[in-house]
Amino acid sequence: MGHAFFFSTYSLYLMSKGLDLLQINVVNCVFMVSVFLLEIPTGAYADLFGRKRSFVAGCFVLGLSMATYWIADSFWMCIVAELLAALGTALHSGSMEAWIVDSMRLTGFRGSLHALFRKERYACETGIVVGAFTGGYLAGYDLALPWIVAAVAIWLVGLWAAHAMQETPLAPRRPVSGFESMRQVARDSIDYGVRHKGILYVVLFGSVVSMCCQGMNMQWQVRLANDCSFDTQHLGWVFVGVSGCLMLGGRLSSLFASRYGTGRRAIVMSQCVTAVGIIGAGLFSSVVPMLGAFFVHEIGRGAMGPLKRAYTNARIPSSTRATILSFDSMILHVGAFFGLLSSGFVANYWSISVAWIWSGLLLAIAIPMFLLLKNGDGGARQ
Repeated sequence: MGHAFFFSTYSLYLMSKGLDLLQINVVNCVFMVSVFLLEIPTGAYADLFGRKRSFVAGCFVLGLSMATYWIADSFWMCIVAELLAALGTALHSGSMEAWIVDSMRLTGFRGSLHALFRKERYACETGIVVGAFTGGYLAGYDLALPWIVAAVAIWLVGLWAAHAMQETPLAPRRPVSGFESMRQVARDSIDYGVRHKGILYVVLFGSVVSMCCQGMNMQWQVRLANDCSFDTQHLGWVFVGVSGCLMLGGRLSSLFASRYGTGRRAIVMSQCVTAVGIIGAGLFSSVVPMLGAFFVHEIGRGAMGPLKRAYTNARIPSSTRATILSFDSMILHVGAFFGLLSSGFVANYWSISVAWIWSGLLLAIAIPMFLLLKNGDGGARQ
């Protein structure tokens, strides 16, 4: 919830600072490139010096980025805020998921990781609903207000985590310098991700999905505000629907798992729903069918998350879990970077709807291509 207060008004806030659609995407490209560069070293930091330490540091850096956005008055201030957000996100990304999985296994958990991540999706989306809905109403008074509220909230989360989180045991390593240890962990983790074709397969497919969805993720607020006259309160309600659809998708992920198993086929087939939703949202101009298709695409995205995370975490070693998950996040952000560039260009020179149709068609083409690939699915680690 802490970082969700601005979710329903992010693009509108940047436009209020004089940025156009292409500049908004450039700002986000800076974030994606920065996360790409920071994911592996921050993941290695978490594996070497503690997932709790990494997560807490990430909370305070993220809060600083949101406070920077609160006072931002230019394109370059937005860039600074995104650089800070990238560092905070990189400190969070692999460390939190690794902490969850390893903490559960230390307590003797031997259940389904798919079910675990599905429940985690419900909890996260519930908090996001509250934050985004509240932020939509706060933005009705001042578009900058959700940012400072988010900063304070995420700082409070950091203080709570520093007090309440218990660090998971770290793997023993030979005594070398911190930077040398981080380099070794990073090298081993990238090598593991590349050599294990099953892991590399889902990492690359996740990157393609991110590329096809990122434009819609950044542009839906602008389209609803400009084409459908939605105000910030209406956008808050739309985001409630987004979170509800993501939760529904997480629930429906079990249907894909039961139909196609827990391997890569279920992950890929779930994105047929996403592709149909993106194309439909681009084709429809009336608000009701367009919103309906938009929500369908969110259901598909929600279905993929638990399937992909369960598949990946069942196949990677605990000692480098945070770094390998950061490698996954790094490649995902590469896809998002190219998605932002292409969709921003198309939206700026043609229209947002054309950009969405293009993205949906690209995903529809990618799905059968990945289904035809052999990925060498390996067994889960015990």
